Amino acid sequence: MHIIVHIGPPKTGTSSIQAALRINRDYLASQDIYVYQAQKMTSKALALAFMGETRNSMPDIRQHFPAAADAVAWSEACWEEFEAEVSARKPAVSVISSEMFGNLRDPSAFVARLGRTFERITVVGYVRDPVELYVSQLAQHIRSGARFRDLKSPLEYKYPKIWRIDNYIELLGLANIRVRNFSRSNLRGGDVVVDFFQTVAYLAKRKIALPTMPERVNESLPAAATVWLMTL
Repeated sequence: MHIIVHIGPPKTGTSSIQAALRINRDYLASQDIYVYQAQKMTSKALALAFMGETRNSMPDIRQHFPAAADAVAWSEACWEEFEAEVSARKPAVSVISSEMFGNLRDPSAFVARLGRTFERITVVGYVRDPVELYVSQLAQHIRSGARFRDLKSPLEYKYPKIWRIDNYIELLGLANIRVRNFSRSNLRGGDVVVDFFQTVAYLAKRKIALPTMPERVNESLPAAATVWLMTL
């Protein structure tokens, strides 16, 4: 079995891709492509087991779990559910998506866990113009509860090299990595959702119709609203 792992990073249309996977889940299943869907927070469900205590103690996680260990325990239960569903369905291709996968300092345990179920693992991610990405990530960090002291200035900011992608290359080999340019002029159909679904179609060797498009999600807040949010 083959799994396609979308690793983001944040602010490259990940929320739209995840929404499209959710609303097109039944159609994809008819093409023998399984999309995992947790009962809540699907984009975090399989990632929290590998994120570490610091990330699992951030405000956006603490509002759901009183302690980091609770987040890990819930994620482990999601893994067991995911693996059981794949074992029962035996789909030709599975798809999971989380920008958190791209932020793993060491994805070896994550890749090893996938290797227990899947014979082939392909990683898909997008790269974005560094200036646009910095501004967008700054706002996203504030929305996630970061304090002013946690935010990097433009002089401190370092483009994440598509997030430690070298680690995935080392673990899986370059042939199993797909990196796309998050630019409207480069994206198929000028849209990241269309581009991702066509990438899945190519990797899965399937003809996939244009997806039902989701409503716009996780749009950036105006600057004034972002500053106000940071004061809370």
